[in-house]
Amino acid sequence: MGQARRQQARAAARSAGDERPAPASSRPGEQQPHHWRLEIYAAALLLATLLAYLPTFNAGFVRWDDQYYVEDSNLLQDTDALKRIWNPFAHDTQQYYPLVFSSYWLEYHLWGLDARSYHVVNVGLHAINALLVLSIVLELGVAPPVAAIAAALFALHPAQVASVAWISELKNTLSGLFYLLAALAYLRHRRSGAWSAYGLCLLAFVGALLSKTQTLTLPASLVLADWALQRLGRVRRAGIVAVLARALPMLALGALAGLVTMQFEERPWTHAFTPVERLLVSTNAALFYARTFCAPLWLSPVYPEWHVSVGDWRWWVAPLLCALAAAALVAGRRRIPELVAWSVAHFYITLIPVLGVFSFNFQTYTFVADHFLYLSLVGGGLAAAIGIERAAAWSPTAAPRAMAAAGLLMLTTCAVLTYQECTHWRDNLAFWTRVRDRDPDGFLGHYNLGNHYRFKGQWAEAVPFYRRAAEIRSHVDFAFLRYAEALGHASGAAAVVDMCTQRLRRDPGFYPAYLERGGREEELGRTADAARDYEATLQLAPRDSAQWNDAQRRRAQLAARGAPGG
Repeated sequence: MGQARRQQARAAARSAGDERPAPASSRPGEQQPHHWRLEIYAAALLLATLLAYLPTFNAGFVRWDDQYYVEDSNLLQDTDALKRIWNPFAHDTQQYYPLVFSSYWLEYHLWGLDARSYHVVNVGLHAINALLVLSIVLELGVAPPVAAIAAALFALHPAQVASVAWISELKNTLSGLFYLLAALAYLRHRRSGAWSAYGLCLLAFVGALLSKTQTLTLPASLVLADWALQRLGRVRRAGIVAVLARALPMLALGALAGLVTMQFEERPWTHAFTPVERLLVSTNAALFYARTFCAPLWLSPVYPEWHVSVGDWRWWVAPLLCALAAAALVAGRRRIPELVAWSVAHFYITLIPVLGVFSFNFQTYTFVADHFLYLSLVGGGLAAAIGIERAAAWSPTAAPRAMAAAGLLMLTTCAVLTYQECTHWRDNLAFWTRVRDRDPDGFLGHYNLGNHYRFKGQWAEAVPFYRRAAEIRSHVDFAFLRYAEALGHASGAAAVVDMCTQRLRRDPGFYPAYLERGGREEELGRTADAARDYEATLQLAPRDSAQWNDAQRRRAQLAARGAPGG
């Protein structure tokens, strides 16, 4: 009779999606009999994180937002800046993330522009976040080795380098700290029933929103975690109304933060997409992030720009694969363990604001970025860790060793890849060289390598990069003008005249070349030729544009001097 009952209990557990109850050592709220193992896991996690990110401790700034946030920011030098940082109507910062900019202000007044100290803070926050992930996953009720693998994947996955090695992404590590604290407090509230823990959850969630708006997805993730834990019997039962009532204040706070962000953005991304194009972008982005998590072998600090084409069959592969994956998940939902289902859902819930369903400024450059994955890797890491545990369980006698070996191999590989990826963020030159190498025909890599050498006054080195950037975006004037500037410094005005003449042979209507050539001809004393080029600019440039006004001013100056042709 007892054996039959045990068989029925095991069958019920399997039908609920969990083949065995949580071991006593992993149930929330119970004393861990081998708590020293957790201390070893935590110490190993901290050490591995610091070693993997060792190259960042001697890294500098990169001119990809670091100059606006810290390096060239006049705001940080202002002793009264905190009032402006916290004023949502001041628009003195790039986004309304007052906790982030307050942190920059404090750091600037502690160690000035010593980039190494900013990197140490970022790595330190990431290490603390890894420990919080370990605590959260334990709170979900998994075994300590599984929790350790999940936390280590969060800490050591190479995609995290974009958040940790980039000073500008203090937004991620700081918001992640508050986000994870809020999640941990909520889980402890549900386990213990203590409303003080729920109050801490709300307070930490506000901190997360004041650091980065993408964290507004937390309530949805917590609702699903609540559902999973109730199914597993690891928290007190609560009806859907009670769960949603707990989420409602967070939803209201997230909506408010979203509205403030929309109002605050100074350069809103306004490219109009049709619903079909948005479908293509979001599904291709979803597939990209899954591939990046599973095989982080072709990472880039800035990915190539996407050009959506509804008529190109390759863009439709991702929607098809996403539909098949969704159908498979629905069909096999009873066989998928609850925490695996939550992990996958969490992975994508955190990405909803950046999948392309909504427009935001970063899409001016590209549709995807590794730093958007920062909090998603909590779910990805847990799903992978549970997968390793399940695979190892097929051989009960060898399971512990097999699990340890598989986990160690995966984490060592991640740590090595992370260490290597950090070297591409060590300084501005390494950063943009990596971008150019990953996208040889991309504009950003070439243009910013030109900017790097221009900033250092190394004009000859800047010329080939500006030339290639001007070729890639031949329709814009600023790349052409930078090319002309560098060429003039490196080879003189005559070389610029020749370059402009060649450009006008290919594109007679490109009026910036007339204006630039006119200025250089004026330097060479060819005032008649300069006057003709100014006149051509006035004929071709939009009336009252900056170029039109500049050409008119220069022509008037020639006439005032009585120059020939003026």
